[in-house]
Amino acid sequence: MRAKLVLCLVLALASTGAAQAAKLSLAQAEQQLRVAEGLPTKGHEESGLRYHVSYDLVPVFQAAVPYEPARAYTGIGRCRCLLGEYEQAAMAFRKALQADPDYALAKAGLEEAVGLSEVAQSALRQLPEQHRVIQIAPLPGEQLWWLVLSAKQVNTGQSPPYFDVAFDDVRLTVLCLAPGAPKQIPQSQELHELSGGTANALQLYVLDEAPPKVIVEAVMIGAGWTPSNVAAFAWAHTKLVDVLSVFSNEPVWVQDLDGDGQREIGGVRLIGLGVAISDMPRWPDIYAYEGGEYVLDSRRFPRAFGEAGRQIQYQVGRHPNDFELLKYLGIYYEIAGDRSKALNAYQRAATMLEASEYLPRDLKVWERADISTRIRQLTR
Repeated sequence: MRAKLVLCLVLALASTGAAQAAKLSLAQAEQQLRVAEGLPTKGHEESGLRYHVSYDLVPVFQAAVPYEPARAYTGIGRCRCLLGEYEQAAMAFRKALQADPDYALAKAGLEEAVGLSEVAQSALRQLPEQHRVIQIAPLPGEQLWWLVLSAKQVNTGQSPPYFDVAFDDVRLTVLCLAPGAPKQIPQSQELHELSGGTANALQLYVLDEAPPKVIVEAVMIGAGWTPSNVAAFAWAHTKLVDVLSVFSNEPVWVQDLDGDGQREIGGVRLIGLGVAISDMPRWPDIYAYEGGEYVLDSRRFPRAFGEAGRQIQYQVGRHPNDFELLKYLGIYYEIAGDRSKALNAYQRAATMLEASEYLPRDLKVWERADISTRIRQLTR
């Protein structure tokens, strides 16, 4: 009898511990979900990627259903909304309201999911065959105008969680659902620059600023490797205008660094031709919206380059003949305002470039011209 009581006590304590662990995990998942629902900022570039939401957050919410059904189902619904699975999101929010009819987050989530599901159904009737809706977002300042990101889904035949699904034939569509609006799509943008290969994650970010911006990112996911192609558009006079097309070695961040009301887009360039990928310095490429387009304008943000500068200096010590490291060391010194050190680094880079035997001819010609231009600008 005593043994049975001890066993019951142990099971009860284990159940309490499991419930507490689920609550802690639930709180952590809710915090990560709040980050994922926003724009990707520096340090949180991968927070909203589809694989992260699908495989890291959804299971935590599912595990918490027996302990906190309203919160857990609401978390699942919000994840499904981020994944563009609006009907499944609505089902999850309804389950949350069955557990707690007064749960405000579930009520708001259900209303949003139902509305987005209706937009998705309208979009599907006008999209190319085999396309599926990836994400939907309202166009800022335009009532009943929607942005629809769609693509063809490809089964890769590989093992989950990260490589079993991919997307190609990416398309961004502007859809007007106002009463009496024409049936044809006002604008459907084929994103050829994102469709050169398949992507494991597609992201749509909308910036409510003047003018409104739309950013589409296609991310390829590999073992420690997440390169991305990015296309950005400005909304002007009922039309999307192409303002940026860029490649980044890692997912981008979107953040207003200087407080001017216009967010910058930041990517990463891995540098060092003779450096192992895991050791390559990560150089920030910062694009600012100027004159109606995004331009590479790193000199406005010198504080963003401190860590990259330290990484380059360290790797130059290990690879003193790497012309690319020396070139970016010169760029770093220029941004820091040290023209003498910048000139010295460029001159060393030019010497090492000419000594390089393995660089393709076209690239060598381009690099020679680029470094020469930088030297001339410093010696005027």
